[in-house]
Amino acid sequence: VQGGTINNRLTNSDPDSVLSKVLGKANSFTEVETEIRKTDQAAMNRLASELSATNFATRLVECPRPVLMVFGDQDPIVPPPSGDYYHLQKPGNNRYYVALSDCNHFPMLQEKAKFNRLLIDFILAQDHELDGLSEKEFWTRRTR
Repeated sequence: VQGGTINNRLTNSDPDSVLSKVLGKANSFTEVETEIRKTDQAAMNRLASELSATNFATRLVECPRPVLMVFGDQDPIVPPPSGDYYHLQKPGNNRYYVALSDCNHFPMLQEKAKFNRLLIDFILAQDHELDGLSEKEFWTRRTR
């Protein structure tokens, strides 16, 4: 939520270094590796610098629509929100934070089923049901 929490290596490293040193080999995904090779270092560094100076909390308060923010609780690039974000998560303010446990920067790739279930629950939920959003398994029926 606070831009200043972005890992400083993003402001002065090449994309391959960020991928290998910050995320590590255990968190490599084909989708990310393919795209990171196309990334311009200067553009990545400039974007990271600009985002570091941005406080998203103030902008989130102004958003009139429900917002779902999903983060990995082990993210080394953008650390998970700490106690300073709870004021945005009060019932009735349309901000919903959900941490996917044991996930890093790409929870949508690391826990695809849980992420997709959460996204579907968010999209299909009525306003009064949004407060119950949480990490759940994605169940599919098997047929014989």
